[in-house]
Amino acid sequence: YNWNMWLSYFRPVYFGKDKIKCNLNLYTNGSRNVSLLNGDENISNNQYARVFMGLTYDTPKWVDLHTDVSLSRQQSGYSLQPTLNNTSHFFNISPNITFTPESNTEINIDYDYRQTTGQSAGFNTSINMLNADIVHYFSQKKNVWLKVKAHDLLKQNVSIWRSSGENYIQDTRANVLSRFVLLSLNFRLNKFNTKIYHLDFEQPA
Repeated sequence: YNWNMWLSYFRPVYFGKDKIKCNLNLYTNGSRNVSLLNGDENISNNQYARVFMGLTYDTPKWVDLHTDVSLSRQQSGYSLQPTLNNTSHFFNISPNITFTPESNTEINIDYDYRQTTGQSAGFNTSINMLNADIVHYFSQKKNVWLKVKAHDLLKQNVSIWRSSGENYIQDTRANVLSRFVLLSLNFRLNKFNTKIYHLDFEQPA
């Protein structure tokens, strides 16, 4: 069998005229499977739980601040293969801040820290991701803009995930795009037909 549950809570917090938006989420799931191993029943139990909290502070016109924090726990157990029993933890914090020094200029900085423990040798990681971009708009309509984006400035990006089944646990590492700088010129073309057509119907005499 399989099961899952999701709980969510949101509430704004006021500090004088300033407001902080706070949301709290809890997600958990699990499964229980029975398979045959050398003719005997092997019962596998998997449980996963994640607590997530987000904070947003966007009262001043010149700054937006948002932070996400999450803590996850994954546990796997096998009745006939106790050597595969394992518990791993995942921690993540991701602050993001956007400055608007002028009406046509935006500076965005986002940081992402990820830590994993309890995985196979060589797969426990502590990663610092730092990205930044600068956007300059050439008109008040903000339909033409120049953007400079710097990705993975600390050159630590790596993708690792865990999957489990009835009689196995597998940790996987994948190659991902590392540090780069991208310059782009962007256009937004919108055209709407504002004509209004009136249809007059005459009743027969």
